[in-house]
Amino acid sequence: MSSRKPSGGSAISGKDRALVRNDLITNIIRLKSRLKSRFDNLYSKSSMDHVRNLLKELSEQEDDDIQILEKAMEEEPTSSIEVPAEAEDDYERFDHLLQEEGPIDHNDVKSILMLAMRYYRDLYNILQLMEKEYSDPVIKNAISVSMARELANKKKIEDLLDEIVHKDYW
Repeated sequence: MSSRKPSGGSAISGKDRALVRNDLITNIIRLKSRLKSRFDNLYSKSSMDHVRNLLKELSEQEDDDIQILEKAMEEEPTSSIEVPAEAEDDYERFDHLLQEEGPIDHNDVKSILMLAMRYYRDLYNILQLMEKEYSDPVIKNAISVSMARELANKKKIEDLLDEIVHKDYW
């Protein structure tokens, strides 16, 4: 990652806005890296191929998001980052089923999907809190784009849950 030259404008903290934006995106990248690490850890513990494939896809999605964020720091304004079409309102379809903690069956698709949904919901909530802390429109936009991607990821997991786990329920 290359560091940006100061833009001349300053944030509320007195720091250069470009530096604050880069620090913020760096923190989001760290959060996404931890999430990727959790998926990789679950992948290593699972012995079921279909669960491992799902975890690998989730990990790769985090890699894609991290690359987009890194690219935004290097050369692109965040307004040009593609927001997935799935980034709609969060209807919290299965949030009532999410456990806060508890044992995870590393070979059960439903357990893994519920855990992934919780991770995406939690990351979205963290970003939502971060967004309230910044008034700079460029910084708010960077966070908003990340929030939209987390909602899209959560919605994708909810759709998978419907497809794979609840297919005979409806």
